Amino acid sequence: MSITSDELEKYPTINLSLYYTRIEEVESEGNFFTAEAEFEEVLAISELIQKRGNILEYGGNYYEVFIRTKVVFREFLNPANCVLVGEELKDFPALKNGLKEAEKTGKSIVRVPVSEIEKCVDMFGVVECVYYNGSYYRLMFAKPMA
Repeated sequence: MSITSDELEKYPTINLSLYYTRIEEVESEGNFFTAEAEFEEVLAISELIQKRGNILEYGGNYYEVFIRTKVVFREFLNPANCVLVGEELKDFPALKNGLKEAEKTGKSIVRVPVSEIEKCVDMFGVVECVYYNGSYYRLMFAKPMA
């Protein structure tokens, strides 16, 4: 099957994979490139393969597209160990912005000044989880190396 760049917009994982397979330094498993996709996109790619076949022609090159599934387990946070945060976030602007972004998108990575990280530890202790606006969020702080 031949695929156009417009069609690739519907399949960001395939699009990204095609880009990376053209880079010589790409690390691949054996002779194939592996990419992760959300379940909805996996279903869409599966439907594409069923309708049009699994050999993809793009830019004069041919690629075999196939799906391998993986089940991922992640440690579940114990809500009893989470810290409730709310009004006190006015003193932690970077943490508050990160939580607001995570609330919208599901996750967030923000730069937090070391002084704010130290204030967080002073206020909440070493905590992995906060409860904010009805949801639980895992916190991970990385302090820059000097």
